[in-house]
Amino acid sequence: MTNVKEGIVWITGASSGIGKSMALEWARLGYKVVLSSRRKELLDKVADQIRYSGGEALVIPCDIMEETSIENAVQQIIKDLGRLDIVVANAGFGVFGSIEKLTAKDWNRQLQGNVTGLALTVKYALPHLKKNNGRIGLVGSVASISS
Repeated sequence: MTNVKEGIVWITGASSGIGKSMALEWARLGYKVVLSSRRKELLDKVADQIRYSGGEALVIPCDIMEETSIENAVQQIIKDLGRLDIVVANAGFGVFGSIEKLTAKDWNRQLQGNVTGLALTVKYALPHLKKNNGRIGLVGSVASISS
């Protein structure tokens, strides 16, 4: 990719927090930004901010807990923009509470979102990234409190 103005970056978890901040920065740098998360109304607000600043944004809601949602998002990006240069797999969440009270269901949900969802995001984006020597960004975090 030689011209940033042609670059397309897809960010999951782009409706708030780190994802939103990254989306605004990629747009400031001149990339076309594809915004995904479950909360379309918040994505629309981020897209409006980007457009108001002179950037380009495309909103494609996506739930990383649903494999078909991820696959459909990638297909929509390729249909609408024709390519994908960078994917930032940022969507994720934590489970909160005392370890004595958390259930296997709580832990499995977190693993599905933060591990499986991230891996599937890369899986469906990868064939398109390979065509352009694209890049992958993976975002993760760890937090704990001991008492």
